[in-house]
Parts: sequence; C-alpha cells; structure tokens
Amino acid sequence: NVTRITQLISFGLITCLGLAIFIHSIYGWIKKANGDQDLSNKQKRFMNPVLTSLAVGIIPCPGVVMVMLFALSMDMSGLGIIMGLTISLGMGLTITCVVLLGLSGKAISLSMASGKHRFSMIFERLIETIAALAVTSLGAVFFYANL
Repeated sequence: NVTRITQLISFGLITCLGLAIFIHSIYGWIKKANGDQDLSNKQKRFMNPVLTSLAVGIIPCPGVVMVMLFALSMDMSGLGIIMGLTISLGMGLTITCVVLLGLSGKAISLSMASGKHRFSMIFERLIETIAALAVTSLGAVFFYANL
C-alpha cells in the first residue's frame, strides 16, 4: 500500500523535523544561559521560513492522489488535473493564511512586550519550544496511529 507507506514516511519526517526544532530551541536556551550572543536577526529570518516551508512541504496530499486515480479510472485525466490544481491552491491559500495569522500574532505579542527585552526573549523561546513539542507530538501521534 503505497499511500500508507508515504504517510508513514511523511509523519516520521514531521516528527524528526519537530525534534530538530526542539533541539535547536533547547540549544538556544543553553546558549543564552551561558551568556553567549544570540543568533543575528538575519539568521533568524532565514531559519524560520525555511523550517516552516519544510514542515508544510513534507505533507503529501492523499486527497489529490485519490482524485487523480478516480479521474484516470473514469478516463478524465484533464478534469483530474484541474481538480488537483484546485485542491492544491485551496490548501496553499489556507496554509498561507494560517502562517500569516501565526506570524502576526507573534509580532503583536512581542510588540506588547517590547519594553521588556528579557521578557520578550524568554516569551519567544517559550513559544518556539512549545511549538516544537506540538509538531513532534502531532507527528508521532499520526505516525503511531497509522502503524
């Protein structure tokens, strides 16, 4: 069953990605506790979008595969391609809106704590750590649910 194997691989990769983000977060806590300088803003701006795009891009869409298989079985490949593109655009738009809302919420919450630099750094690291644990947990739950 190719779809099941693909899902297991994807959920395993999501779990690994969550663990990598969690390890990076813990490293940030330790590095800051030792008094080292934090990452430059340029590095932070590069890392967050890359990790976000990896998390989104790893997830395959079994719905599009099923639609294409159905369309091919009905000898309507053109309609299957149009439906697959429509599903992909809808998912892309939805995910983009969720990411923008998340980034906006982060910016608003950090701006509220702008006068307190230490508090805002702790708050940012705490959000990063909790998010990493959430991604890891969801990936592991989905992985073990499909075993």
